[in-house]
Amino acid sequence: MAAVADQKENDGCRWVWLRFSENPTSPFLVLKEVGSHRKSVSAQPHTPLLSFRLGDVKLVDEIGAKAKKKACLVEAAHQGGPMRGYLCLVSDPDGHLLEFACVPVPKPA
Repeated sequence: MAAVADQKENDGCRWVWLRFSENPTSPFLVLKEVGSHRKSVSAQPHTPLLSFRLGDVKLVDEIGAKAKKKACLVEAAHQGGPMRGYLCLVSDPDGHLLEFACVPVPKPA
C-alpha cells in the first residue's frame, strides 16, 4: 500500500489515505492520528471506528434515518470537515462505531 494523501487538520488530527499501489481504483484505507494533547470527542472514547465511504450524501442521510429508527444513531448526519466529509456515526449491536461518509478524494500527496 502507498499513501495517496497525508493531510493534517487545524485541530492537530492527521489523516493518511492508503491504497494498493498496483490498483488505482481499489478502496482506500483511511488512518486517523489524534494528537496526544487532544481528548476524544466521540460518544465512546477509545472505541475502534470502521469508516465506509459512500458516493452520495443521500446515502448518508438514509443510513442515519434508519439508524435513528433502530435507536443506534450516535451522531446525526453532519459536515465533519474536509477530511471526514458529510457523515453519520452508528453503533453496531456490539457497540462498535461505524462511520458512513461521503468524502471527496483528497489531492495526491
